[in-house]
Amino acid sequence: MKSRLLDLLLIILVNAIGFFSVHFCYFVGVNTGLLPVGDPSLTTETLAKFFHVIVLTWIICAPFSLAFLFLKGTIRYMFLLAPAVIPMAYGFKVLLLGW
Repeated sequence: MKSRLLDLLLIILVNAIGFFSVHFCYFVGVNTGLLPVGDPSLTTETLAKFFHVIVLTWIICAPFSLAFLFLKGTIRYMFLLAPAVIPMAYGFKVLLLGW
């Protein structure tokens, strides 16, 4: 029972990290100059698309973390980390290489 509770807390933590990865990517992009704040080509539609695509990526990856409860071995940790790593990696890919 105690290990199941820990597993559920890990799933919640990883999904929270994945959900806030869009904010982290935006913060890093603004502070490194990859997203210039005063740039006229950076419209609200562009930022909305950036936010929506990363959140959509997280929504698609979130159910993978539930497989963590049913799998055995080291692959279960890959499924657990998918909602945190994949949206963040995609967000940084968009920041560095563009759409």
